[in-house]
Amino acid sequence: MRVEWFRLDVEDSLVHLYKDHEDRDEKQAESYRGRTSLFKQELQKGNASLKLSSLLVSDEGEYKCLVEEENSWYDDITVHVTVEVLGSHPVITMESYDHSGGINIVSSELQKEKEYAELQRQRVEDGNYI
Repeated sequence: MRVEWFRLDVEDSLVHLYKDHEDRDEKQAESYRGRTSLFKQELQKGNASLKLSSLLVSDEGEYKCLVEEENSWYDDITVHVTVEVLGSHPVITMESYDHSGGINIVSSELQKEKEYAELQRQRVEDGNYI
C-alpha cells in the first residue's frame, strides 16, 4: 500500500509518504519533518488520515492524498486546510473508502487557544489596559 499526502499550492511539498509498510521521510518537505503521522491501524480499513502536529499558519492550503493498493484500487482526495486559530493538534480524517470511487473526509475541531497578543488586543479594545 502507498499513501502520499502533498501540497497542491506549494512546489516540492511532500507532506507524508507511507510505502511498503513504513513511513518514508527522505523526500519529505523539511517544514513537515517530525510533524506528520498516519493512523496505521486504520489503513486496512481504508482510513488514510493524516495527523499534522504543531500547526503553523503556513500549513494553510490545498492538500492532496493519493492512496493506492498494489493491483487493487487507487483513489485520491483534495482537502483545503484553513488555519483560523492556533491551538491543539488538528486531525484530517478519511472516514471511509467508498468502492464507487469516493472518499468520505471528516475534520476534527481545533481546540481554540488564544495567544497572548490576541488576549492583549481584546483587553485594550474593551478598555481594560494591561
